[in-house]
Amino acid sequence: MGYEIHDSSGVPILRVRTLFERLPESDEEMFVTTLTGTFYNKKGELVFSANSGEQDECIEANVKGAFGFTGGLGLVQGMSKEEIDFARIVLSSRGAIHEPIRGHLNAKEITMDGKVFINARLTNCKIHVHTGDFAISGPGAFEHCEFFFHDAAKKIRDLVVALSKQSRTK
Repeated sequence: MGYEIHDSSGVPILRVRTLFERLPESDEEMFVTTLTGTFYNKKGELVFSANSGEQDECIEANVKGAFGFTGGLGLVQGMSKEEIDFARIVLSSRGAIHEPIRGHLNAKEITMDGKVFINARLTNCKIHVHTGDFAISGPGAFEHCEFFFHDAAKKIRDLVVALSKQSRTK
């Protein structure tokens, strides 16, 4: 199973194929995904080329990238620790968390859902939480902020408040 993407002239740009097969170093059959493609930047310079699953298999990349993910990234090229951490969060959340927030925000109204707060400092902000799908990476702070919980996040907040009251009465 797989797919191909072609340019307007019909020339293949990307081919992705998944087969159930046994790799030479494995005792078990598994799904193996291979890709073949060539990508250029706006200047026409080659930035990525892959030819996998063939005798002349190779990957050539002149851009930041990471391949393979089973809780951690496999092959990483040119990425900082912060970029790797961000990619891990995005992939672990299956894309639910995907927007990085960095630096200092003051007196803003913001929804936390879908965001990764990377070394972020929020001051005097109104912060809304609906699903709880957010992450905090690195040191950061929430100073003099108001939090508003909605939907699923409100249910969890209400449960924590109720349990907290119960434990204080015992």
